[in-house]
Amino acid sequence: MTIAFFALAIVVAGVVMATLRIGSGATSQVRDRIVGALEKVRLYRMLDKRHVDIPRFVDETDPAVIRQEIRNCEACQAIDRCDTALDNPADDDVSFCPNADAIDRSAPHVKTPVRAATDLERQPPAGRRDL
Repeated sequence: MTIAFFALAIVVAGVVMATLRIGSGATSQVRDRIVGALEKVRLYRMLDKRHVDIPRFVDETDPAVIRQEIRNCEACQAIDRCDTALDNPADDDVSFCPNADAIDRSAPHVKTPVRAATDLERQPPAGRRDL
């Protein structure tokens, strides 16, 4: 009876592993399709401009929400303004974007931005004089 139990356990474990692999592959295919759809609209560049970690964003955001954001982008009336902002790295005003709030809410998906020290950060501490 113990041999039969171990054989059954091995078969069940194999089925579980195969199911996980199939599920993982399907998830990967869905993620790839969503990223592909994002790449076709300005939303992809806007996410990148806002330093959003796109693969993580796609993994952790409901596909229905992403589809709605893509539709918002496709229906946007501020295309010229968007192109100007996307083409100018210094242009941080994205208030015109219909997805601005949704992108800003993706804070957990934000890459750590690289920034230079401001003039105030370069100043020596009060009371200290560097020559």
